Amino acid sequence: MCAGAGVGHDGAVKQQTANAWEPVVVAFGGKIYGMDPASGARVWSYEADASLQRRVRLGVDRGRVYALMLGVLMCLELATGQLVWRVEPAGYGDTFLVRDGIIVFGVAGEVSAYAAADGRLLWRDEFKGKGLGDVALAFAGAVAQSDATG
Repeated sequence: MCAGAGVGHDGAVKQQTANAWEPVVVAFGGKIYGMDPASGARVWSYEADASLQRRVRLGVDRGRVYALMLGVLMCLELATGQLVWRVEPAGYGDTFLVRDGIIVFGVAGEVSAYAAADGRLLWRDEFKGKGLGDVALAFAGAVAQSDATG
């Protein structure tokens, strides 16, 4: 199968381009699904390890899905749901944003950034002496708010 193509539940290949079909991504209970937004058909699924099957936070950027589950950050291909990489950032935060190839992750008053291409750590700021707490993050036009209830 060529890059940028996905296989539907009926076995048909769906070609993906910048302005063409893209799945809507749905996640719960440690499972992530790509669904055809017009028909509701599931076109791919990804199931995390049993130890991670709880709350899922999602981000989508540049043809990839980013998921955060219990301190594990992973990247899937948007078209196929195939795992690209998986990393374990410091701490069990549940706040992150992804934009322009950078993932910003927050936990307990600390913030770090990861390369969306491969999950490698780009930088980290522990905000030493500034206190601890839930982290809210923002890019222009995008906000991830964290609070004690999730």
